Amino acid sequence: MAYSEDPAILVTGSYDHTLRFWDAFKEESVKHIEYGSDHIVNRIEVSPDKAYLGAACTYNIKLYDPSKQSDVIVYDGFSNNVTTIGFQKDCKWIYASSEDGSIRICDLRTTGFQRTYANKEAMNCVVLHPNEGDLIAGDQQGNIKIFDLAADKMRAKLSPAPDIGLRSVSIALNGFYLVGADSAGYCHVWTLRNGDELVPFQKFAAHEDYILKCLVSPDVQFLATCSADKTVKIWSLNEEKGYELHKTLYGHHKWVWDCAFSCDSQLLVTCSTDCVAKIWSLENGEVIRNFTGHTRGINCVALNDRSQ
Repeated sequence: MAYSEDPAILVTGSYDHTLRFWDAFKEESVKHIEYGSDHIVNRIEVSPDKAYLGAACTYNIKLYDPSKQSDVIVYDGFSNNVTTIGFQKDCKWIYASSEDGSIRICDLRTTGFQRTYANKEAMNCVVLHPNEGDLIAGDQQGNIKIFDLAADKMRAKLSPAPDIGLRSVSIALNGFYLVGADSAGYCHVWTLRNGDELVPFQKFAAHEDYILKCLVSPDVQFLATCSADKTVKIWSLNEEKGYELHKTLYGHHKWVWDCAFSCDSQLLVTCSTDCVAKIWSLENGEVIRNFTGHTRGINCVALNDRSQ
């Protein structure tokens, strides 16, 4: 059976310089990839077709064939940490952000960058709008920047968290809600009108410490926030009032760095500096499975459980 035909791929990245692939039903690590002590992996993403595992590393991007033990393609040229990697839905190209201020697009058929947007500020995060016409990024100075891919330029800039820094951005699959999380623990929510105009909708205090990741669920009904306060919070969407606290997930003992929803929005995977990844039931807020095996903190997680 080809790896891309597997029903689910769950991967974690750690400061122990390994990527671990897990059997999500048996709490077992089925294999691992050592990516070298000279690199840190900041974010990982499984491509929609499950053919690639993308890793945003120190100074480069690495693409792995999940069935092998080594990288397939390396994209060099960054002068600082790569903070985000994402795939276009048909897996024709990838996009990335970096602390060197760049937003880059790479065609998967080549090894070079087809497009680069240079910025003075360190770029902490970037997401692709579902219409695939815009890249929306958050930077270290607290700005939201929208890059129009058709016009090949930045067309809008907002400053919701001046000098605080936006740590994470997430956009709903219906393209209607955009959420940005800042370093002071606040979430900023906008609605998108006519596909391009950001309209302020809500700002709320989600945590009393850094928010390290925010993520809108596939069904658009929930928002997950991970924090340095060791908790994960689940917020439910009220279309008139905005996001309201649904559950607080307690169980990690150190910073919670990253999370991923299951495709049906019923489960959430989280990872922490406490060296544990967890699968939670969002129905009752309980831990279903714990994944242990990393020898240092886990700082990124990727899940692709979509059927092909």
